[in-house]
Amino acid sequence: MSEQGNLNGFNPQQEKANASNVIPAGDYDLIITACQLKATASGLYQQIHLECQVMNGEYQNRKVFEHLSFSWIGSGQPNDNQKKAVQIGRGKFAKVCEAVGLAAPKDTTELVGKTFRGKLKIRKQDGFDDQNEIAKASPRPTGGPAPAASGPMAGRGGW
Repeated sequence: MSEQGNLNGFNPQQEKANASNVIPAGDYDLIITACQLKATASGLYQQIHLECQVMNGEYQNRKVFEHLSFSWIGSGQPNDNQKKAVQIGRGKFAKVCEAVGLAAPKDTTELVGKTFRGKLKIRKQDGFDDQNEIAKASPRPTGGPAPAASGPMAGRGGW
């Protein structure tokens, strides 16, 4: 015997959108919840694995992940693209360090618990789900309560 079930107006398109892990582009207050230096699966790079959490607003407690190439560990000399990847990754990491007030961190764990204002954008890649990317890092405004996230807005600007 089969049961009939009322789905009460279930909308697959809306539910699919609600299940997305992507946060709309905009400015958000972020706290670093994890930071590690790990070798990539390919063994070519060491990457900074940065995990951040939105601190307030509509997307409070949502996670943002960033993987930044930090150093070349592959055999032989890196090509120009590989050198550029490390240069970009180290530059982005330097901006995060500056935003959280660490002039010369000695260990990735020093960043855990630090806060900053992150401008998120949405990165689209063929064959992969959309992902958030931290397009800019700056210090959080001081004084008063933490400002609410402002999104959605175009994720312009760079590190």
